Amino acid sequence: MSKKAPFLVFSLIVLVAVTACSNDGFLGIDPQLAKGGGKGGPDTGGDPGPAPQLEEFWVYDNGGTDYVHMVVSGDADAIKKSVSYDHFFSGWVDNDPPVDEHYEFYYSGAPTPAASPVGNGIHTDLPFLGERWAIDGVAFTYRDYPTTDVDGMGADPFSFGVAAFKSGSRVARWKPLGVVFNGETMSAVEEDLLGAGHLLEHATARSYATWKGETAAGDLWVEAVTLASNVRCSLRTVRVGKGKNATSSFVTEVSGSIDVALGRDPMIPADPENPEWEYVWWEGHFYDVNSGALSERFTYNNGSGSQTLSLTMPADWSGGFVAFVLDYMVPSASVAPSAGSNHNAIANYVYNPELNGVPTTAGHAGGAWSNLQPSTSVGDGRYPLARSAAFDVSCN
Repeated sequence: MSKKAPFLVFSLIVLVAVTACSNDGFLGIDPQLAKGGGKGGPDTGGDPGPAPQLEEFWVYDNGGTDYVHMVVSGDADAIKKSVSYDHFFSGWVDNDPPVDEHYEFYYSGAPTPAASPVGNGIHTDLPFLGERWAIDGVAFTYRDYPTTDVDGMGADPFSFGVAAFKSGSRVARWKPLGVVFNGETMSAVEEDLLGAGHLLEHATARSYATWKGETAAGDLWVEAVTLASNVRCSLRTVRVGKGKNATSSFVTEVSGSIDVALGRDPMIPADPENPEWEYVWWEGHFYDVNSGALSERFTYNNGSGSQTLSLTMPADWSGGFVAFVLDYMVPSASVAPSAGSNHNAIANYVYNPELNGVPTTAGHAGGAWSNLQPSTSVGDGRYPLARSAAFDVSCN
């Protein structure tokens, strides 16, 4: 598709903590990395039984369809899953090293049939057919993104969350970062689990599913990222604690004014009946193009104009060539994920970084981005990083 004029100029407005409910009420948007699974006992109204534990989790192919295999032990009577398009193809988690890690957007998966008893727990094997479920129970399928081509199949990667329920209430949840066997997380791809648990003999276990959706009706791209030359670094004193127990430390911050403009094609006019065409959720950082140092991650939604930001850098950073980068972009049907069910109506745009009007690299340490060389394997780091011009910044 040909590039058109920019359609949105995003002002950098820091979003407060966001939550969103799925139609089964089990997983919303969680921007923080959870270490391990839920350990609390189930709310049974009486003496709780053993706390649910995720014993097995993997994805396998059966006749060309991916199945999500889940086994939960302990006091639970149902298992449900959620699904995320894995933009960074990292086995569920979006990494922004060395600053933070956080989960990508994820939504309810297809309705889960009754679990079957196995050993001291329950299990279910669910087919994955690209479904993403809205709050009102309507199913959408993911569109095809040009940024991934898993193992040359032209398919996109998807990762999952798992939740245990008891009498209709969620009692535990997990976000597995790899194959789980005997309660232990293994790697994102395991080749030696054939015959283990309930895996079919011909299957290969992995932590992600693949799906090739229909071509989207339109493209999104980053038309411009402008960082003003007033970018600077400063040290700020932070006090922790009270009275004689208080301690002080210095925090390094980079400040600067930026404008971000996104383009799209086709140019669909504002339409109250189709709000999913109107918004884009994206994330960015100040970025030292030489050392790779990143500021804290900030998340933005629809806006206009420009704003001056002050973002915390790593503690050992003292200056360098600083740009502003966008490393995550998702079409959204609402200004914020908590704004209602429209957010779950999948927008018919996909991010096409080859149309970017700014320098775009394959990850923070990668070469030039090309749709001809998309992400093909877990952790290869070939996600698109759109960046502004850089300025020399020193900290005093």
